[in-house]
Amino acid sequence: MKHILLLLCITAYIGSTVQAQNWKTVPMADTVYFRGASVDNPGSGNLRVIWVSDIEETGSDSVFHFYPTIREPAPYHCLDTLAPSWLGSKFIRKPDGAEYYFNSFGDTITIRTHAVEQERWILATDTSGIVFEGTVTGIEAQNIDRSPDSVKTIRIQAYQNGLPVEHLYNHRVLQLSREHGWVKALDFYRFPNHLEHHQNYFGTGTDTNQYTRLAWPFSYTDINRIDFQWRYKPGNEWITYSRSSYQVGVPASVATRHDSVMRTIVVNPEMVIAEVRRKEAGTRYTADGFPGQYTSESYFTVDVFYDTQYNNSGNTRIIRHTLYPEVPVLPDINDPGRRRFFAYNLDSICGRYVVRLSSGSHTGAYYFDSDSLCWGNFGISPGWIDASSETVLLGFGRIKSSSSSGERYSQSYSSTDYVYFKLGDCTYGTKTHLDISDLVFTGLESIRIYPNPAKGKVTLKADHHSEHVSVTDMAGKVIWQQKISEGTCTIDIQSWTKGVYLVQVHGKTGYKVVQKLVVQ
Repeated sequence: MKHILLLLCITAYIGSTVQAQNWKTVPMADTVYFRGASVDNPGSGNLRVIWVSDIEETGSDSVFHFYPTIREPAPYHCLDTLAPSWLGSKFIRKPDGAEYYFNSFGDTITIRTHAVEQERWILATDTSGIVFEGTVTGIEAQNIDRSPDSVKTIRIQAYQNGLPVEHLYNHRVLQLSREHGWVKALDFYRFPNHLEHHQNYFGTGTDTNQYTRLAWPFSYTDINRIDFQWRYKPGNEWITYSRSSYQVGVPASVATRHDSVMRTIVVNPEMVIAEVRRKEAGTRYTADGFPGQYTSESYFTVDVFYDTQYNNSGNTRIIRHTLYPEVPVLPDINDPGRRRFFAYNLDSICGRYVVRLSSGSHTGAYYFDSDSLCWGNFGISPGWIDASSETVLLGFGRIKSSSSSGERYSQSYSSTDYVYFKLGDCTYGTKTHLDISDLVFTGLESIRIYPNPAKGKVTLKADHHSEHVSVTDMAGKVIWQQKISEGTCTIDIQSWTKGVYLVQVHGKTGYKVVQKLVVQ
């Protein structure tokens, strides 16, 4: 009996030792994304990726190299396109489970993946001599990507002259799972020296964010895919504000739209037809040939239209394919002489992820080499050929976009922002009324078609601001049209085919109202 008990104890010890040796910060074939969150703004942060480019075996050590990223080094006239990633340029894995990362000063950050509970060690030392220790405070069972796993938590404490001191990093933790590596990590390229938060154009600024692993399916999310039943639920509404300009300081148009979903037919998971009522008020500007001078024309329209949307399998944007590898610099698809770069940020609205993507490309007048993007006049910011940014609410679509193109001081510009939306029980932004006169608004609301449904004849009654009416079938063919002299007209529909028609009333001030007419 003693021999059996001894054998069981030895087996259990060997099993636990083998399990301990499985811990590692980065598994061999696991590419995942992380979202940063700061203390002041826990809802948003940079989107980061762990992506190993190659592994080098040096004796008993393994050296993991990360894909490079783009950074702004001083004196800012060149952009380093082969700069270290947020975890540095590489890390070294030792046979005993120790892993060594390296920050921007070349100092070592030590992670003991095999450390047991309550074990302490020195993680790193900053340039002022403050020592940062890590302590394993717990090992808990958790599900990672829907599979059972164990997660080890390492808490950070700063010490000076052997005594604990207050420090921002005391509020940070490191977590790694036995099967999937990092669950929570820091920007090791900056750790532990830089405490200020600096965000540059390329999403690779200094930060002390706590980066948290996103579930593996996020990597394969299609940014373009719409959740039809969520977006086009009857009663949903949104308000957008759009503007454009010919060049810096010269407007082309501004417009505010208020869309309300009235009825929805989900044909299949890949297609939806929504009946949407739209009010739009805006101003169009036309240059009159003299610099800085232009004429303007205001308008207001009310329309009911049928919005047909598809989830086109040929127009997908998978997160993993779009964000590769962190902030890439690639040849511009339209001009191989230019380089396009990308930066990403992740937030959440209505319980769903919001992905912010920004990109731009430098003009070919500046020179490039394999290591950097540079421009000829030192100290002068680069001239843009084009730049764009967009914010996508996953499942809904684009809720913010802007683009500019042209020379440095003669760029054209356009942008669209969703300033308010109501999606089911979720409301975002502030609902405002369109800036239109009471006179025009009253006139629009007083338009009537009766009887409706009808057969034989129908009467259309509108106020004195209306001047023209037309009727089209659902294919867009004009069936009947006439000017309105007294604001009232009678339409003979006896010979019309049964079905649904669209009656469009055009006003003197530029508005348009569309209503349905059902012919029996």
